[in-house]
Amino acid sequence: MFPQSFLPKRKPEPGKSFNNLQKSTRKRSDLYHKHTFDVEITPTTNTGLTQISTANGDFVVLSCTAPGRQIRTEEKAIWGPVYNVPSERIYSGDFEMTCHYNKALHNYVNKWMNFIKNPDAVATNDRVQYYDDIVGGIKVTMYNASLTNTIVYDLKDCFPLTLSGVELNAGSQNELQTLSISWSFRDFDIITD
Repeated sequence: MFPQSFLPKRKPEPGKSFNNLQKSTRKRSDLYHKHTFDVEITPTTNTGLTQISTANGDFVVLSCTAPGRQIRTEEKAIWGPVYNVPSERIYSGDFEMTCHYNKALHNYVNKWMNFIKNPDAVATNDRVQYYDDIVGGIKVTMYNASLTNTIVYDLKDCFPLTLSGVELNAGSQNELQTLSISWSFRDFDIITD
């Protein structure tokens, strides 16, 4: 049997604690929401393309995942139990973006990819461009609830890897067309206010 001090004084009302949590969460300005972000793409000057961003209304990003970090380890055993030794810093993959289909964005990424490897193999002797000539940058800015504090993921040495095909479907008359783009990047910085 529990002592009287451990027993609740009254039975909590269903949903009341959740409502209190919601109210206290809305008041906090240090919390970040998934839907308040901007993406800015800056190509290399050699491509002839200009900087575009969601803040300027150039395109709409439905979803993207900011890159993560990982430490690769190797198992070592001198004596006793095996332990992990850090060996190198790696990333969680490519930067993936899903956007509303936009003809200008589709042409923009396609032009960048054609600059990397010209489809007219005769004109370029079937060569790809030099690495420094094809890479640009991507900045993903995440805002807090009051839109005052930001976290910026600054991706370095980016270029488009994959431009998804456009799905056509007569049965999906009420759905908007989307476009998925995968970007390669070499490194990234996290910049906070």
